[in-house]
Amino acid sequence: MSANESNDVISECLRMGAINYLVKPIRIQQCKALVGFIKNTNLSREKASGEKGMSRFEKLYEIGTGAAGIVHLIKNKSTGEKFALKTMNLRTLSERDKKSAECEVEFLRVITGPTIIKFYESFVENQNIYIVMEYAEGGSLADLIRKY
Repeated sequence: MSANESNDVISECLRMGAINYLVKPIRIQQCKALVGFIKNTNLSREKASGEKGMSRFEKLYEIGTGAAGIVHLIKNKSTGEKFALKTMNLRTLSERDKKSAECEVEFLRVITGPTIIKFYESFVENQNIYIVMEYAEGGSLADLIRKY
């Protein structure tokens, strides 16, 4: 969608099969409201299960590293579901990088699409930011490009 599309256009796109949409420009206040709603939903789920943070997961192995952190394959201990876990150490990040990491989490929460890795949750624990995301078994995009 482009800027300020009417509800009629959005409705028509959804009727034709669109799964979701994003109105541009992104309105930060709307994103923050949506993020607040999602946080409350995640908190309700955590309270119901009694567990929170990394205690729910088992680290299996390292998938990769980047400038901002490390990505591990993890498994939910109760469901067996596998996820990718991005870990960023807050002690090694500058204030600017900390703000950038916070913005990354906010946008991952609200942006969805068929070509975007799904965001599940994030939390801060032991001076680390953890981002739990969909695990793409085929490897990274860079790996697939090198392969072909």
